[in-house]
Amino acid sequence: MKDVVMSYRSHKGSAIHVFQKVLSFLEEKYEFYADIQFPEIDVWNTFERQMYLAKELQAGDLKIQDLSDRLWVSTRTMEENLKKLRGMDEDPIQILGRKFEIRDMERKNGKVLLSSTVHPFFLTWNLTQVIAALKGLQMMMENPLMKAYAQKSAEDL
Repeated sequence: MKDVVMSYRSHKGSAIHVFQKVLSFLEEKYEFYADIQFPEIDVWNTFERQMYLAKELQAGDLKIQDLSDRLWVSTRTMEENLKKLRGMDEDPIQILGRKFEIRDMERKNGKVLLSSTVHPFFLTWNLTQVIAALKGLQMMMENPLMKAYAQKSAEDL
């Protein structure tokens, strides 16, 4: 199953979903159980895959092949995602209008290493909280007495 999904250039999610349904049918109808470790994220969602990669690289030294095996995508795809995370892509990841990049990344003995243990992005609130805070600050900007404070807070956020 993994090899079939990895051979797809697109629609990986559909292929994974079909395999999950087939295994569910076999288990219900014939009590056949296969211990398959499907990817833990929606691998066809490029942004989610990139954020997963960034998070996992924070956890320790991993090989790109390890992550490729875990997510059922090619090492080429992982290398492209890594390039984008490093800000070395023509179209860098942007979050709230700012370029997201992990600097201080190096390879050693086939593993990807980070000099820091946590990227600042992962120290912030979750995205829903950030959006809610920005909307609140936007409302505060309508009050002349609060405008400077709200604008500075929004910039810092």
